Amino acid sequence: MKIFIYSVAILGMFMTLILCFFFLITPKGNKQGNRILAALLLVFGFQVFIALALGNYGYQYFLSPHLYIYMLKLTCFTSGPLIFYYIKSFLDKNKSIEIHPIHFVPFFCSLVFFGYYNYDIALIGRTAVLINSLCLLQNLAYILFSIYYFKKSNVPFKTIFSDFTDLNLMAWTQIVLAGYIIVWIVQLNSLSIYVISMQPGWCAYTSSICALIILIFGLLIIFLLLLKPEIYYAVKYKSNNLDESSKSEYLHKFNDYIQLQKAYLDPEISLEKVASDISVSPRLLSQVINELCENTFKGFVNDLRIKECIRLFSEETNNEKTIQEVYYSVGFNSRSVFYELFKEHTGLTPKEFKEKTRNRQNRMNIVSGNMFSDN
Repeated sequence: MKIFIYSVAILGMFMTLILCFFFLITPKGNKQGNRILAALLLVFGFQVFIALALGNYGYQYFLSPHLYIYMLKLTCFTSGPLIFYYIKSFLDKNKSIEIHPIHFVPFFCSLVFFGYYNYDIALIGRTAVLINSLCLLQNLAYILFSIYYFKKSNVPFKTIFSDFTDLNLMAWTQIVLAGYIIVWIVQLNSLSIYVISMQPGWCAYTSSICALIILIFGLLIIFLLLLKPEIYYAVKYKSNNLDESSKSEYLHKFNDYIQLQKAYLDPEISLEKVASDISVSPRLLSQVINELCENTFKGFVNDLRIKECIRLFSEETNNEKTIQEVYYSVGFNSRSVFYELFKEHTGLTPKEFKEKTRNRQNRMNIVSGNMFSDN
């Protein structure tokens, strides 16, 4: 069992360090976001190393002066601000963001506090639960800030794992946040188990689970980079210097095909199929939609579908149709995605919108009937 624990921890630490160097040196994508993600992965690597060094009675081999490696444990106070700034770097339209040192005050204060007492092992033991609790509370606050920032930027939390072949940059950042939340939950459970059982031996097992989760998180990032590298790189089409007339021509072809023929009603519609039908390369078509419509292909199609749903709900003849019948008829396959997008566009759920429309139509019918009766 010990061999398994150490193997998982070492592999998790190695994986996070490899990813850290990758995001640090890659010339592509959001450079500031890359550096922030590299720092976050480095912190994860430190946490796995600490779990390996201090868990399973490994602290016996890391007594003073090696106890100063405890400062690596204190980097847990930086992971929350880092995940928040990473998400902010993308939601702010890839603009350079200013990182305020105030977010890292808890980390520096903890370094000064334990440094003042020369990282005394007795003090570390007495404050272990408090430090872990404060760290978890701080990181929870930054998780909530990140979710709020997504909502503030009008980025819906779609079913990001429903179709790995159609992920975009926003889905990428949501996956990173989801992975961080899972790591936080595992750390919370680890602390809870220790507080309840008060058995130091449990720390080795809970730490190995945390290392395993970080390892899986790293493997997921690698899997996504291999499957859809464009969701991370956010390529800006530098090699395709289209003039404005060509862009307008492609957009006109696209609009004629997608709107006049109502191709968006097809649930199996894809960028590749549309590009083939209008004789444009998928990459060029994606560029035109992104630059001229300021939207993704899937976002553009879903906007048209929502508008069609609103039109159908607003027609009195469609009042008897169920909500499911309507969203299936316009090309949606997922109920959750439809409900989330519909509320984002209208501020109402489909049921609320339908009831509001029906009441308005009933009032109009009553007014019309009264006018005819008066005549």
